[in-house]
Amino acid sequence: MLTNINIRIQEPQQDWNKDFVNIFTSLISSGKNVFKISDKELEIKAGSLLPVTQINFENKSTAVIFKDDSAVVRSLRAGGLSIAINEDVLDKPASSLTEFKILKDEIGEYCEVVTRSNEPRYLLTMKQLWDRFQGKIIEVNHTGINFSPASIPLPDYQFLKKHIAGESFLVNYPTGEEWPFVIPTTKEENLNGISDTSIIRHPLFELVYSDYNSIPVIQFDIRPDLTKEEVLRLLPEPYGISFEGLEDSIRTVYVLSDIKDVNIRFDIGLRSTSTNSFYPWMIKEGGRFIK
Repeated sequence: MLTNINIRIQEPQQDWNKDFVNIFTSLISSGKNVFKISDKELEIKAGSLLPVTQINFENKSTAVIFKDDSAVVRSLRAGGLSIAINEDVLDKPASSLTEFKILKDEIGEYCEVVTRSNEPRYLLTMKQLWDRFQGKIIEVNHTGINFSPASIPLPDYQFLKKHIAGESFLVNYPTGEEWPFVIPTTKEENLNGISDTSIIRHPLFELVYSDYNSIPVIQFDIRPDLTKEEVLRLLPEPYGISFEGLEDSIRTVYVLSDIKDVNIRFDIGLRSTSTNSFYPWMIKEGGRFIK
């Protein structure tokens, strides 16, 4: 069974980004399902359910490692992101010397990248994101990775997906996109299925296999107790983004880092009259992916 998903993020290499780790952990550690293990390690879990999501900051490469009790050991590479099964990836860290300028609107400062043509162009630093949402985060809903067929061929992605499905409760996204989600369960539920959908099982973990992002993305879906109007006011254009079809669910912003060929994205959940648990809908409408 899949027990841990370890998101390992390279420590900052540039002086302008030296507070990244401290601000990142401070931003999300107010969440009720986030536990600070050390200054460089967070654990996000739904009680005793598995898998547990861990976030580590080390002076190593950026990687997402799926840990289970199988004998499979394998790693894939998408841009600056390693995706591994039961393997401790030891690639050297690679720093991006991105040039950017600071702009300002009525909410505060934001950044415009001026030395690269690939997406995104307008971002926030972790400090600028913290200035907008400090103390407001109540939960991490899910984390995930986005990568393209150009970086990981379809047969390799299918191997990864089928392996994860064999070790966890992986569900299809109901509207047909290749956005499967891992839902934390007990060992018995993993074997026999989920019957109780009243349990809060956050954080989920999402795999996004799509041409949308030419550079791989590590995403963090975090939930403040704020209305759509309040979140949009804090994240206006051009750095605040609403994806088509998700305008009433999340507001997205990319965070500037000095990690080469990896983007970091925060999806800010919008408070609504419905619950923030969408996994019952995915189970009912999308169904479990059977390898």
